[in-house]
Amino acid sequence: MDISSTWTQKFNDLMASIKNGIVALASVFGIGVTGIGVYNGVSSDELSVEEIKVPSAFEEQGYKSDITTLRILDEIKKYQNSNASAKERVSFFGAGNQQMPTSNLQLAGTGVDVKAVQSYIRDSLGMVTAKVGGEITARKEADGIEYHIKIRKTPENHVLVDEKVRGSVEDVIHRTSMKLLESTDPHIAAATYWSSGDEVNALRMIDIVLSNANLADDKYSLNLRAYIHITNKRLDEAQKDIDRLTLSDPDFVPLLSAKSWIAREKGDFSESLRLSDEQIRRAPDKWWGYLSRAQSLQGLKQADEAEKSYRKVLALRPEVPGPYLSVGRFFLAKSDMPLALEALRTGASQFNKHPLLNLTYADALRQQKMFVYAESLYRQFLSDPKFKTYALIGMGESLSEQQKTEELKAHQEVLRQHLKINPLTPNDAKLIGKRLDALIS
Repeated sequence: MDISSTWTQKFNDLMASIKNGIVALASVFGIGVTGIGVYNGVSSDELSVEEIKVPSAFEEQGYKSDITTLRILDEIKKYQNSNASAKERVSFFGAGNQQMPTSNLQLAGTGVDVKAVQSYIRDSLGMVTAKVGGEITARKEADGIEYHIKIRKTPENHVLVDEKVRGSVEDVIHRTSMKLLESTDPHIAAATYWSSGDEVNALRMIDIVLSNANLADDKYSLNLRAYIHITNKRLDEAQKDIDRLTLSDPDFVPLLSAKSWIAREKGDFSESLRLSDEQIRRAPDKWWGYLSRAQSLQGLKQADEAEKSYRKVLALRPEVPGPYLSVGRFFLAKSDMPLALEALRTGASQFNKHPLLNLTYADALRQQKMFVYAESLYRQFLSDPKFKTYALIGMGESLSEQQKTEELKAHQEVLRQHLKINPLTPNDAKLIGKRLDALIS
């Protein structure tokens, strides 16, 4: 046995002894199963979150400190689970620990201060664990309330969030969650922004990832930036990121998605399919290869095989919005309305704020002449600066199909004025350009 193996075995034996000791301690003091979580906290937690203090304006609406803190953590968990990044572990939470740690509480009925036990264990092992805490304060202004979010990490008193926000309590919680995610895991923040259609903030966070000291995330963010360039037809820029990533980590499996995608954009669906099958061979339990395969087969006009791969995507990753959108669009292209509506409805019910998923669902409802339901979805996104044009076009198409001539004329003028200030981006032109021309030509 070599020296490194010997030390590995000794370390494993030490950790096993520590764990057994903690379990024994739990038995003696009656901590039970919850107390064993103290060991899990030692081994997995990088950050512990303390209750964030809130102003009376929050408490008056039922959002006390503990509820607000849990809502913020729940929002972050939702972002982590629903974005389409290939990165599986995020740095804000330890694996399997997505709730407020019990170490902040004295365990009821035992007389044991779990926080003290955890601190003792960490100190004994020479481990340093950061704590996150802070406060949200409020100041009344003539036109409403301005909230100031201040979240810090101790013991170095590093400021993670320092932001002033106006809006509802839920708006503040959303903003706090995103800014906290930006500070603790900028790549996942980038992927979350991009999944919601916010390319500007996605690119901003990618720049942060590529310039910070955490080199492990660079490959994920380079891959994501290649996706963004491909979406906007900047194929030369995408190829630069692909080449850079190929040089630095040629065995990075998600890179095959970018290579497959750029091949499809160039019309080489056979090469795209080859790269997709290589992804599936190397990572058969991941959904990205099956999505690339479905899109490649769709380009090759092999609809039945494409459908099988799309269904596989949904089976492997039902907790993210993208697959529902892809499957819904596929069935819409096939004019299979029942299956399109089923996929889009299922996705929209889980992700009711995802713009493209819900707007595509609205399009499908409109095509089924379910105008009231479709228009209610379009209206939800009229205040979204990135998707207002899409929503206005959908509303106009609904008025046109119902032959509401006078309302349509007024709506068309609203749309023209909007476009003077907000011209179509290249990506918008690809997505809705033909529909716009048909509506206002």
